[in-house]
Parts: sequence; C-alpha cells; structure tokens
Amino acid sequence: MLEEQEPNKLKAEIYRLRYEHGKLEEAKAKLKQQKQEMDNVKMLKSELQEHMKEYKADQELKRQSMHKQIQEQKKQISEKEALIREKHAELKKTEEEYEVKLKGLNLVYESEQKKKNDLEMNLKSVKQDLEDIET
Repeated sequence: MLEEQEPNKLKAEIYRLRYEHGKLEEAKAKLKQQKQEMDNVKMLKSELQEHMKEYKADQELKRQSMHKQIQEQKKQISEKEALIREKHAELKKTEEEYEVKLKGLNLVYESEQKKKNDLEMNLKSVKQDLEDIET
C-alpha cells in the first residue's frame, strides 16, 4: 500500500509542479510585458522631454525676437517724438517770426492808411478850394 501511495504522491507532486510551473510561466510573461511597457513609457517620456526642450528653445527664440522688435519700436517712437518736438519748436519759431512780420506789416499798413487818409483829406481840401475859386 505504501508503494501504491508513493506513485500517487509522485503524480500529485508532478501535477502540482506542472501547475506551479504554469503559474511561473504566466508570471514571467506578465513580467516581460510589464518590462516592455516600462521601456515604452521611458521612450515616450524621453521623446516628450526632447520635444519640450525643442518647444522651449523655439519659444525662447520667439520671445527674444519679440523683445528685439519691441526695443526697435521703442527706439523708433523715441526718434519720432524727438522729431515731433523739433518740428514743433521750428513751427513755434516760424509763428513768432511771422507774428513779428505781421506786426511790422500792420504798422506799415496803418502808416500807409494814415497817409492815404491825409492825402484824401488834402485832396478834398484842394477840391473844395478849387470849387471855391471857380465860384
């Protein structure tokens, strides 16, 4: 009977070992799959980091370009403001010169107007004298 139990125990042990071996193979396959997934994630992470570096570098270039453009525009604005101030000063000077000329011309005009009025009065007086002489 002991001899009969021994082969049964061996058979049971063989089945148990086959079962354990099957579980071990499943675990190996699962581990291999997980390692593959980890490698894929690492590769994806690496690609993403590289893409982020490129994106940041591109954004930095754009930022520098915009900063340079802003500086150039500020410089142009400053130059235009200086030119406007200069032209405004020239205009003011010209207005003052014309104001002086206008005052001078007004004085000449008033003087000429006075002479004209005096001459007209003189002419009127002479005409009156002529009329008086004729009558």
